[in-house]
Amino acid sequence: MYKLLLIDDEDVIRNGLRTIIERGGVQNLQIIEASNGREGMEKIQEHEPDIVITDIRMPHIDGLELIEWVTQNKPKRPVFIIISGFDDFNYAKKAIQYGVKDYLLKPVVKEDLIQLLISITQELDDNIQRYEAELIKTVQGKVGMEVLRERYLNLLIKSAYFDENTVLKQLLTVGIQFNFELFKIIVVEYQTVFNELDRFAIKEIMDVAISDITKEFWSFYDPAMRIIVLLSNRDSFLLEAPVKKICEQINRCLGNQLKVGTFFGVGGGVSGISNTWKSYQQALTAVMHKIIQAPGEIIFYKDIGDECQNATPFQGDYYKITGEIELCMKTNISYLVEGYFQQLEARKTSVAGLMLFYNDFNKYVYDFFCDKGVDFAMVFESGEAYFKEFDSFWGIDDVKVYIKGYLSKICDIIAAYKSASPDRKIIEQVIRYMRENYAADINLNIVANHFGKNNSYLSVLFKKETGQNFIDFLTQIRIEKAKELLSKSSLKVNDVALKVGYPNSKHFHLVFKKIVGITPMQYREES
Repeated sequence: MYKLLLIDDEDVIRNGLRTIIERGGVQNLQIIEASNGREGMEKIQEHEPDIVITDIRMPHIDGLELIEWVTQNKPKRPVFIIISGFDDFNYAKKAIQYGVKDYLLKPVVKEDLIQLLISITQELDDNIQRYEAELIKTVQGKVGMEVLRERYLNLLIKSAYFDENTVLKQLLTVGIQFNFELFKIIVVEYQTVFNELDRFAIKEIMDVAISDITKEFWSFYDPAMRIIVLLSNRDSFLLEAPVKKICEQINRCLGNQLKVGTFFGVGGGVSGISNTWKSYQQALTAVMHKIIQAPGEIIFYKDIGDECQNATPFQGDYYKITGEIELCMKTNISYLVEGYFQQLEARKTSVAGLMLFYNDFNKYVYDFFCDKGVDFAMVFESGEAYFKEFDSFWGIDDVKVYIKGYLSKICDIIAAYKSASPDRKIIEQVIRYMRENYAADINLNIVANHFGKNNSYLSVLFKKETGQNFIDFLTQIRIEKAKELLSKSSLKVNDVALKVGYPNSKHFHLVFKKIVGITPMQYREES
């Protein structure tokens, strides 16, 4: 099963391409979609597609910039097909330089696209067969077999999209045969970063430890270098007590011999090899509890499943922190980050809730500062993903340090920009004045007079530096403050309106609903 990523900012085009492909009879394709280049980059990071069909001209990141990024940062490069409405020689020339497979013009001739995809999938099949034949032929003994074993076993946990008969035959060639139809996954995380030789030693020690209890298991590394234990046995053996015994044995042996701190996530039992990926996903969810638990702990998904289903987003005052970032107030930023985590702790937020907060906060910051023109390639190291995965952290303090670190880098980028922009200092003073006086009856004329500026000049300058006009910016400040008062105080809605600069409560209701999408009272009830 190959993964194909469709990237186009027009829904009609994406839907049309999906229909052509699905009806065209191309076998073994799982189709994924992205609506722009930035989302396409995220999907490539997440899914590692084999084939990418992309438009050229798109918001945020165009198709050629995306291909260049993949070329520079991804060791495994997908096969690229460009689809464009522009018959431009320069585009085609640059695409060829990046190794693009083909360049098709819109509207796409469906027969051409289907024939091209059949050719590419056949080529991918041939490449895999050649690679595996060479591996068996040239890599001798246990190491070569181990590489293939790991490759085939990883197919079982990636998704349900694989041909069961084909995979079972592949597993037989490396000596793996399942005697039972019931499966359970254990994910083993360890704190220390090891080289390849050490990882091999860890797995060997672990295999010996497990084999004292059962022979019906297979261990391997997933792409994130977590150790995966696949258990296959009778239903009675897959109950909590025997599985816990295996985890304790692993922890004891690794702790005694290598002083390795471990953590265990255990998925639910599943029936049939095609469902092992479900147990794996559950085990990954369970192992994330390492962020709040001590090494050596064993977390069963069945004990935290409800927590995952019921996790609710954290309503943080993110607009306030973005304001402090724009003003490069690092001390205030650190204080606000600490405040978020104090609120999360006070609410006894689950690990699933913490992850929701982390992902939502990162997205808010990214979207906000992308719109302001911040280049996030300057925030993160070359080749580094835009934001670490939540499951890579081993403690709440690690998360806080990481967030403060990248926010500090954003501050440095903004500070460098400000030093080259004297007009920005004027607008900073204006923004600070607006934040301090939003409750008063202020407008552009009043603010311009306060700073001794022509109101037309200040209006143009404000739009240039912030990307928003004066009244929209002021409205945003007022509504964000209103949201804070509605969620954290018992003031009547009319009193909240007065406190944020709206003497006419009916007008406040209209503006609030237009910006937030719900009425002030509905917002209070939901928060």
